Amino acid sequence: ILIEFRTRKAHRWVVRDKDLLKYLLGMVLVVFGYMAAWTATNLNFIQENYDVLTVGTTYEGLQFLACKALWWDYVTET
Repeated sequence: ILIEFRTRKAHRWVVRDKDLLKYLLGMVLVVFGYMAAWTATNLNFIQENYDVLTVGTTYEGLQFLACKALWWDYVTET
């Protein structure tokens, strides 16, 4: 590897269109899989009429809405 960087001429990276499309397709599939898994976990809550919001109270007695921590939040936390 060091011999590659010891040369004085500039190196040019050439990425073929076919390879670039493969990388892009891989990224799209990962995002699609992530969104499909997230949707599947949330559809279960909707079918069970589980409310994803909770009512919190401040020290002054004011109420506010906040999202409950769901199973998916614990999965993506690590």
